[in-house]
Amino acid sequence: MKGRAPEEAAALPTGPRWAPIAVLIALPCALLAPVLTGQCLVPADYQRTLLPWGEPLPEDLSWNALMADAVLQYYPWRHFARESLGEGEVPLWNPHQLCGMPFLANGQSAVLYPPNIIFWLLPTKLAFGIGALSHLMAAGLFTYGFARRALGLTLSGACLAGAAYQLSGFVVSWTPMTAAMNTMAWIPGLLLATYWALESPRLSRACALGLATGLTVLAGHFQFTYYALLLALAYGAVVVVTQVRGGQATQARRSTGVVAGGMGLGLLLSAGQLLPTLELAGVNHRPAEKSGEALQFALDWSLMGEFGPLVGGLFSMAPFGNPSRGTWVLYPQNYAEICGMVGVATVALAAVALAAGRGRDRWLLLGVAAFAALVALGTPLASLLYWVLPGFSRFAGLPRILCLWSLAMALLGGMGLDVLPAARSDPGLRKKAMVAAGIAGTVMAAAVAWSALSVFDSVPVARDILTPDLMTFGLILAVGVVGVLACLRTADRRILVAVVAGELLLMGFGYNLTSPPAEVFAEPPVAQVRAAVPGEGRVLTLTAEWGFLGPEEAALPPNTGTVFALRDVQGYDSLMPRWAKHGSANAGGPPSPAINGNMVLMGEPRLEGLDPLGLAERGVALLVAGPETAEALQRLGICVPVGRAGRAVLLAPHIAPLPVPRHDGPNRLLIAPGPPDGPPLIRETYARGWRIRDEAGRSVPVTIDEETGFMRLPEEARDARLTGSYEPASFGVGLFLSLIALAFISAGLIVDGARRGRP
Repeated sequence: MKGRAPEEAAALPTGPRWAPIAVLIALPCALLAPVLTGQCLVPADYQRTLLPWGEPLPEDLSWNALMADAVLQYYPWRHFARESLGEGEVPLWNPHQLCGMPFLANGQSAVLYPPNIIFWLLPTKLAFGIGALSHLMAAGLFTYGFARRALGLTLSGACLAGAAYQLSGFVVSWTPMTAAMNTMAWIPGLLLATYWALESPRLSRACALGLATGLTVLAGHFQFTYYALLLALAYGAVVVVTQVRGGQATQARRSTGVVAGGMGLGLLLSAGQLLPTLELAGVNHRPAEKSGEALQFALDWSLMGEFGPLVGGLFSMAPFGNPSRGTWVLYPQNYAEICGMVGVATVALAAVALAAGRGRDRWLLLGVAAFAALVALGTPLASLLYWVLPGFSRFAGLPRILCLWSLAMALLGGMGLDVLPAARSDPGLRKKAMVAAGIAGTVMAAAVAWSALSVFDSVPVARDILTPDLMTFGLILAVGVVGVLACLRTADRRILVAVVAGELLLMGFGYNLTSPPAEVFAEPPVAQVRAAVPGEGRVLTLTAEWGFLGPEEAALPPNTGTVFALRDVQGYDSLMPRWAKHGSANAGGPPSPAINGNMVLMGEPRLEGLDPLGLAERGVALLVAGPETAEALQRLGICVPVGRAGRAVLLAPHIAPLPVPRHDGPNRLLIAPGPPDGPPLIRETYARGWRIRDEAGRSVPVTIDEETGFMRLPEEARDARLTGSYEPASFGVGLFLSLIALAFISAGLIVDGARRGRP
């Protein structure tokens, strides 16, 4: 793709060049206005419904599993990284979940992502809002830059594209999950850097592409990184093929070299994160082999799967309700997983671009949008990619590729806006544009109605909820399509930019929950829990049952202990060694709730398989439970109550816990001799990278104990006093490669800049 010729671009109306940038900075502020008034972009209501707080969810709020991840995963991780870095130590290991777990190797920890410095400098509660605002702004500005430079759109067209992407339903609904939203902000940034490198293949541009690639990886969500790299590579391939077909073989070779070199530099730049993550992924609890059963599971959760047809999610979420207003009805599907909404006006304008526009750019963008939609819908294309495309099968949730749909439709909408002046003056183009906009509106209405009817049939309570949402969508649809048709004749294009922004703000405002700072992880009741833990013992927090509608009588679910320096025997992580999960199963029965294989809740549901000896082996010195669960534990003879903390009951196990290592910082262990009977274990999760030494400094080999998932010592080291440090070679090698890449990129930018600055 190439921008417009200079004389053509000069002929287009411009206006103040600062205005679109100001708009794209202001829109996220409007979307997240409560953040500017001191609220925290943390859904504390989900955290406070758990014990020891035990407050019921507000009546107008339903449980949203993905949004709850902001407090179940991201807040604890960001807080832990901030505390560790503040003490001058890179947190490679987290002793507070699942009897110890690799931390930096979990890509979503994003410890090495430079913009996350706000989490290390500001209070964690405030950094969530500042980070979200800055990345939403970046998403809009990167899209604007690509639309201007690569597509040659006017200021208004590029501004509309930027607004449609940064306010799209998919981006907005993933905002609480910082790693996901941050990575999606870099998708247009990586695309812009790829264009910039292809426009003039030289060293500095390859280095800039490397910087964008590295930041996309370090942002933390590898599934969206995969889609970003896929899009950038496809874009580069189209440009190279076009050059070859045009007889520009030399230019094609240079383009191939600059894209390959730039992206290779980016992967090296991110090696400090990438290599530990790949090492951990190699021993992950999820099966790596492809299978028809796994494919069918993915297809069942597509837009046309077991819960479909949900094709209306491509255009509007209104018929399905809104979880932030307590009206979501499509359990167990989640709003964020199926939301492809970019606005009625945006889709209508995209149709105008396809019908009345010129150039090949529109067809490439249509191809991206169609590709993403067909995968999200679970068509045979998705099955083909599962078996053929390397790495594609490792990621969950086919509809998550809607990030590419959202970007492509936003750019097409901007192109459609630029078509309007020509369409107003050319009767033939005007007719095409009006017909296209009308057809787009009809298709959207039909898709939404079809999806809504399926919900009516499958969800008995939907009828009362859907009616107002359908009426709202009908009004927005009418306004959007009529607005597009009216603008073909009379309206200023800037008005239509306001229509698109206003429509998306109407749908997205208030979706992301905020909380007063004082309500986010309030300390007092948890301090009582921490004070009740004897010595270096671990805690086990119990949940009666965890389902799609939320947990029942849940006490401090996994990872929350990370905030309060409690050493939990459970954990919640998409990357965990398979032996850690197996060891939890041996001690506590089924190790996960059925709905989430990444969440290890021992004894759930109904305390099945909870083994007192296994709990002692894992060092459990205190159990935290709700009143009903506590009574059941006493009847089973597992523990006795020793006090209360808030609305939770504290219980001591009947069988005394075996000693666990003491931590001196996150990455170091002090290991006292174990009991004379039983296996010689270090009761900390085994991971490649632990270096165990005796008092003389000699290395002591350790292996995996298959029964517990812990480190097993040689028999002769049973009575020794040992120390341990977590020093994974993957991090050391990766960090070395990252520093080399950073030095090369810095030198390349300086040298090329100096060379170009010479007279």
